Amino acid sequence: MAPFSRLSISTSSVCLAALALTCCTPGQMRKSADREVFGILKNKSAGVPNAGTGLLDITPPPPVSLEELRKNTDTAEFLGDRAHVEKNGRIIPLHEALSLAVKHNRDYQARKELLYLQALDLTLVRNEFTPLFTAVGSADVTHTQKPVTQTVKVPNPAYAKAQAAAAKAAAAAASSGTTGTGTGTPTATTTPTTPVVPQFIEKQITTLVTDNTLTAQGNVGVSILTRTGARIAADFTTDFLKFLSGNMTSAGDSSLAVTLSQPLLRGAGYRATMETLTQAERDLLYAIRDFTQYRKTFAVDISSRYYRTLEARDAARNAYLAYKAFETILTSERALAKEDRRTSSQLGLIEQASLRYKRIWISSVRTYESLLDDLKIALAIPVSTPVILEDQELTKLALEEPELSVDDSLETALVTRLDLYNSRNSLEDSDRKIKVAGQDLLPQLDFNGRYQVDSDPGSRKINLNFDRHQLSGGLDLDLRLDKKADRNAYRSALVAQQRAARQLDIAEENVRLALRADWRDLDTARKQYEIAATGVALSQRRLEEEELLRTLGRGTARDLIDAQQDLIEAKDDLTSALIAHTLSRLRLWKDMGVLYIKKDGSWIRVLKNEAEVAGDD
Repeated sequence: MAPFSRLSISTSSVCLAALALTCCTPGQMRKSADREVFGILKNKSAGVPNAGTGLLDITPPPPVSLEELRKNTDTAEFLGDRAHVEKNGRIIPLHEALSLAVKHNRDYQARKELLYLQALDLTLVRNEFTPLFTAVGSADVTHTQKPVTQTVKVPNPAYAKAQAAAAKAAAAAASSGTTGTGTGTPTATTTPTTPVVPQFIEKQITTLVTDNTLTAQGNVGVSILTRTGARIAADFTTDFLKFLSGNMTSAGDSSLAVTLSQPLLRGAGYRATMETLTQAERDLLYAIRDFTQYRKTFAVDISSRYYRTLEARDAARNAYLAYKAFETILTSERALAKEDRRTSSQLGLIEQASLRYKRIWISSVRTYESLLDDLKIALAIPVSTPVILEDQELTKLALEEPELSVDDSLETALVTRLDLYNSRNSLEDSDRKIKVAGQDLLPQLDFNGRYQVDSDPGSRKINLNFDRHQLSGGLDLDLRLDKKADRNAYRSALVAQQRAARQLDIAEENVRLALRADWRDLDTARKQYEIAATGVALSQRRLEEEELLRTLGRGTARDLIDAQQDLIEAKDDLTSALIAHTLSRLRLWKDMGVLYIKKDGSWIRVLKNEAEVAGDD
């Protein structure tokens, strides 16, 4: 016999091997998924600028701790009876706010989880192109009990009685034959007749017969889809029958089959076979780019919330100072009114102005508290936790004009914007899908081959005899005369290409639109800052003059109110314009694609020739 012409394996070894391969705990499965997903994300992120490394851990973060931050020991008088909102609060600088946001913000965590799930889906698509193993089996025990009736010969009890009676009669006859009549002549005797009784008789006996049978079936297989569209599958099947009672015989029936299916027209080739995997790989790349762009937008949004909260705090302070100034003026005016140096009308104007600024002050404090609570939510800080923002962050702001021109920024954005890369790649996807849909219009012609090896009849083990084999091959043809669905899919692919081209065009136009708006906002904020700075100086000088005139009895209440109101508005406008200029500059960098986000969530501006230097810190 040729080598490997027989293969004999015990059933128990196959079962133990299958169990060893499938016994995995939930914890091991989780670690396996994380290991594969993070490996994919690390590999894909390497090709996306500023995608970051080690930023995709989706483990729920611990509760926010502010113990390491400096505690506020001052009391803000301008908050009035609401000063407790900052009492013993931790002081949060901007960079700490950004760090807390990327670690604890709920929406940010959700976006990371969505990216994780996208990569997890890719692992399943990739799995279709790896060897897929299967192992199934079943075992049944059958208990059977039934009555069985048999006919047997048993001794006949009547036969023994008949024999005894015959013997007794014979003895009696013999005794009477020896008795004479006295003449010496013997008397004739009669021999008794023995009744005919059978020695054995037939009897039916019913007994209960039980039978326990073990039936086992098993199948182990492997299947792989090649890049040409061919699917190769190998299946090993065995049936095993054993009697647990009775004659204790056993029998087995095993077979090994290898099949090959190769499309030749429709669905054949690398492009058609790999389309699902190709699109899944690209979809994950697009998701990483979207997440990277989201990080930039997120940093700008948190910075905007932070600065706007500081702006509201500064506005509350200005409103309080205006209210206190009018309170001081009102006290003086009331004293002058008692001396008849002020009319009731003039005094009334001052009193109304004081009340108006008190309302403005109270409203400003409420606005500040609301914005501060909103920021706490964004940083995942409990709203009842007292915190205070770093006032010095406002003093750090300065007007910084971009070095580039509008045209340079537009050119830079068209090269660096990640969402534009996605739009361009989506157009490439539509071209590829047209080719795949065109191939699907072809008839279905598949080559199928099969090689099967069977076991010897009556074998008690898994015994494959390679001399007992079958080899077959053939073609399956489906002309697919109803091509309506394929026609519609092809036409849909053509329409999708047109839409992708338009989406790319509008995406580029929207980038240009956003950048032009950013430049206008930046220019407007700069001009408004200059106007506000001039306004503060003029209003301060005017207020001083009106207060001097008031003390000389030459000024009017209306002029004093207007001067004070102009000064407060100019101060608010100055802070607002400075913050607006800073945020417009951040948005400009973001829309240009040169705003890079560091690991702690803080941002830096990086031009194209500086990107490699900055890295992903």
